[in-house]
Parts: sequence; structure tokens; C-alpha cells
Amino acid sequence: IGYCAFYNCSNLNGTLAFETNSDETDGVSSIAEGAFRGCTGISGDLYIPRTVKTIGRCAFKIFGYGNGSLKIYGGSDGTGTKIGSYKEPDGTVRCYPIFSSCKFKNVTIGGNVKEISRDFLNNNLTLELDYQPGTEDYITYDYSQITGTLTIEDSVQIIESGAFENCNFTGGLNL
Repeated sequence: IGYCAFYNCSNLNGTLAFETNSDETDGVSSIAEGAFRGCTGISGDLYIPRTVKTIGRCAFKIFGYGNGSLKIYGGSDGTGTKIGSYKEPDGTVRCYPIFSSCKFKNVTIGGNVKEISRDFLNNNLTLELDYQPGTEDYITYDYSQITGTLTIEDSVQIIESGAFENCNFTGGLNL
């Protein structure tokens, strides 16, 4: 899915599903930078399957209403085993919040994911200012929230420091 492919498609609604075959060996493998940024109308679930190996920075920034669940079984670092970092075209792996300013009810991380990097859902500020090109306007967003249960499955072996820092988490935690 290409760079900013659905950028600011705020009228998309419901669930965002990526088609795969039954054993998740064939399907979407890459979600580029900003691909679903600004898709605030999504009120259903988001499932990232095992087929996903790379996710660009801010791919899901300002995404969702908070009623849906996020299930991550694929990764973002080029190998599909680490979430929260992304791989630059030159091969450099960087940490950056992929899910910045997102709201989800329940979050499950497992499948191929072995590591959750720093800044995965980190909110070091209480508000974000997003400059709108061609104007002198800034739009403010609250940062990410999890209002239900955060489940981290057995496949995850490492959770780096700051991975969920200040993420407005108000639910249960299953490790």
C-alpha cells in the first residue's frame, strides 16, 4: 500500500481489513508512510496480519474513533518481527510512533511480533501540533489511547523502554 495512499480519507468507516489466504502466507506485505494517516472515520477493528513485514512511519497517525480493536500479528521493521520501528528505503531501521494519535478499545500484539520497540505508542506530549501545508494553521490532536485491554501474547519477548509511555491507557493488561 503506497505512500499516503488513503491520507485524510476521513469518510472511510467501519473495519479496515487486509485480505490474506487462510494460513496468512500471502497478502499485503508493506504499508507505506502515511498510508492511512487521518482516517478518523474508522470505527471498527484494524488487523495487521502476519504477511505485513514493513510499516512506514505515521502509517496510522490520527486513526480511528476508539471503538475498534487493534490486532497486530505482522511487524514493521522489514522482517515482520518488530513493531514500532520502520525501515527506510536505504535499509536504516528507525523508531517512530506508527500509531501516533490513535484511539483503540482493545490492543493485541502477537503472531510474528517478537519485539515492541520504544515509541510504539509513546506520547511524550499531551497535545500534538500538526502543521497544515499552505496555511498558517496548526491542528491539535490528543495522543493515543487504549480504553480496553492490552494483551501481549507469548511470542513477544522484548518490550523496549518507553514503548507505551504516556499512552493514556485506562484498561486491563494481559502479559
